[in-house]
Amino acid sequence: MIRVLLVDDSALMRYRFTDILEADPEIEVIAHARNGLEAIDKAVKLKPDVIVMDLNMTEVDGFAALDYLMDQFPVPVVISIATENRINETRALEMGAVAIVNKPRAATKSDDKNIISQVKAASRVNAGQIRALLARRALQADGDSEVELAGEIKRLVVLGASTGGPKAIKEILPYFPKNIPAAFLIVQHMPVEFTASMAERLNGISQIEVREAKDGDIVRPGHAYIAPGGFHMIARDEKGACVLRLNQDPAVHSVRPSASVTMRG
Repeated sequence: MIRVLLVDDSALMRYRFTDILEADPEIEVIAHARNGLEAIDKAVKLKPDVIVMDLNMTEVDGFAALDYLMDQFPVPVVISIATENRINETRALEMGAVAIVNKPRAATKSDDKNIISQVKAASRVNAGQIRALLARRALQADGDSEVELAGEIKRLVVLGASTGGPKAIKEILPYFPKNIPAAFLIVQHMPVEFTASMAERLNGISQIEVREAKDGDIVRPGHAYIAPGGFHMIARDEKGACVLRLNQDPAVHSVRPSASVTMRG
């Protein structure tokens, strides 16, 4: 059984989520919490496999609870939202949430299957191992490096990520110096419109320039290009330049963009 803790300041939402999740025989809702403080307390005591949590709550909000849990008691967290807010969604993913789901809407079950599938996927994430890996910070780079920026790319690095990826990428990318003679292609399995805000936030904390890729971009050293949601990204050699090409070919392993497509080139 997948043991779930539900966190929401709306009693209606707590019981609606319970009805949806417990319709699946593999999921059990073990407790409810009304705010982030209760969520932390019950997470530590009950040790759920997955937490489904709202962001906007009284007393202690979802961001504060997520920050504490990822630091002190890592557990897969699925964030539930009522309206589209790309900045908050991206921020939550970067802080360690493994997925975002829409709050169930009245008189419709269109989101129910997605909620169940995301919770099941989250249950397979070993958040403790992810946190330990990030804590070791295996990729360290000196921001004051004397490396001379080459006019051409000497290395092309592809980063492919899915669940938990935004947090991992946020931990890695800022350590690369701006004059590194390499470029980075980032393929994060994300829905359309998430990737632009992700690129903006990463650009603000990184020494290299980070942008959402556009078809025809010439790849340059000291830059990172994020595949836009809904598009595969491929690097091509065109007249001696490394050029990015985007396409909407069929999804691979149910995702587009797909890291496999970019890796194969």
